[in-house]
Amino acid sequence: MSKSEVDGSDIPLEVWKFTDGKPGHEKQTDGLLHAMAERISLNVHPVAIPAKGGFRRFRHWLFGQFPDGKDLPNPDLLVGSGHRLHLAMLAARKARGGRLLVCMKPSLPLSWFDLALVPRHDHPPDTERVLRTRGALTTVRPSSDKDSKSGLFLIGGPSPHFDWSDEEVAEQVRKVILGSEEEIVDWKLTTSRRTPRAFLERLKSAELPNLTIFPVEETSSGWVDDQLARSGVAWVTEDSVSMVHEALTSGCLTGLLQLPVKARPSRVALGILDLTKKEWLTSFAKWDGGDPLRSAPPGFDEATRCAEWVVDRWFQSRGSKGSSAKTRS
Repeated sequence: MSKSEVDGSDIPLEVWKFTDGKPGHEKQTDGLLHAMAERISLNVHPVAIPAKGGFRRFRHWLFGQFPDGKDLPNPDLLVGSGHRLHLAMLAARKARGGRLLVCMKPSLPLSWFDLALVPRHDHPPDTERVLRTRGALTTVRPSSDKDSKSGLFLIGGPSPHFDWSDEEVAEQVRKVILGSEEEIVDWKLTTSRRTPRAFLERLKSAELPNLTIFPVEETSSGWVDDQLARSGVAWVTEDSVSMVHEALTSGCLTGLLQLPVKARPSRVALGILDLTKKEWLTSFAKWDGGDPLRSAPPGFDEATRCAEWVVDRWFQSRGSKGSSAKTRS
């Protein structure tokens, strides 16, 4: 009998990936699992949780039942992001076992979960059940294959944290393109589902040079990741905190298209402000005043850091490739 047959190092980890239909939540979960898959063999089983059925999920948790997983192997790890998933994940662990990990600050007591990956701007408590992160996890990975003459705009839209102005954002885009003509000859711009249609109409009417617009509806899954991997520069609207961290993780020189902050700055707005103070990125106002664009420190990759922690602490005997757990952020 081989060593792997004795210690289980060749046996894939059975992972139940809980989803709520929100792309942003699933991207966080996928970011962690993709990074884990570089270190350990995984069998990932998607478990979709519908919007309705809260009382049913409560009853299943109360009695230790999870019929949705009856055809799945017992899980080693249950992972998901989104408040809707919590009761279903708790019910599944009670019924079938495994370690329970959420990629967010849970709305239920932390002591009910094995680990929560929580952004620092959410001010999580200092406990062994929390691993603090800088922003949300992402599927984007650091890239050194950059084209310094290629730039990317990532545009969000109205949000609870910032006021939105089509005119102000379009004017910043115009100034960046015209002010970078000698350095960058190929600009791409994509939107989010929150981007107002009027913004795109305004931008198209400006007929800016070297700019190609790719509305989110016309891009495929992974398009942004691919563009960030090859773009030397990225400009992101201030409301899009997840896209800001994607740009930083990719290694792009990153600029911030600014928006008016609501009367009372939110934790998200304060988190973005902290990144500018640390000089990980450059606000439009600073760039317009002559400051250079900046990037995150080398090695910034939160999904990989979290994956290493999870594998080394919980599943090292299942085939870890020798990475060492990094300290909590």
